[in-house]
Amino acid sequence: MSIREIFDLTGRVAVVTGGSVGLGRQMAEGLAEMGANLVLCARKQERCQQAAEELQKHGVQTLALACDVKDPASIRAVADAAVKQFGRIDILINNAAIFYGIDNFNSTFAYLRKIFDVNYFGTWLMCRAVFPYMEQQNSGVVLVYDCFWSKVSHVHTSCIPVYTWIPSGNSPAKEPQKTSCLESAVSGNDRGKSAPLGKRFHLK
Repeated sequence: MSIREIFDLTGRVAVVTGGSVGLGRQMAEGLAEMGANLVLCARKQERCQQAAEELQKHGVQTLALACDVKDPASIRAVADAAVKQFGRIDILINNAAIFYGIDNFNSTFAYLRKIFDVNYFGTWLMCRAVFPYMEQQNSGVVLVYDCFWSKVSHVHTSCIPVYTWIPSGNSPAKEPQKTSCLESAVSGNDRGKSAPLGKRFHLK
């Protein structure tokens, strides 16, 4: 059995934030190789369009959209456009993030607010936008990739939490659990580990 057969995503629809360059572009490539149709969104639509056209070589359909994850209306527009174009959303990869160092004592409020608006609230808003569609389908996968760096009293800690969140029609995770992406990042607990934010089940 081939890798493509094992991880076949033919007909699935994946939304990738920050999907035009870097890690997001690489993840989009992997999804396309497995047959998933793609919705690429980032602040610069022209970059998304270029990446989308390049990824069509894998025989998949693509949609390129401009999106500012700090703007709830922009996020809702992406989710609605994805469903209008493809009829469903099976996979969300929350890749859009700002990778700046955080100095807890010297960073300005505006500096920290920008990081949290993108890395935390942008991720939360995107999940909230796609969840109703996944709930209707009774299936879906959300991958949250995010990073926070902190420096406290000359002790450096890093946290790169990767979460999978799969809503279930039988037990939908409408409310976040106590251990959230933000809490793990700030506390430094469970660094590098995966944590479920909902009940796991396979795509149907």
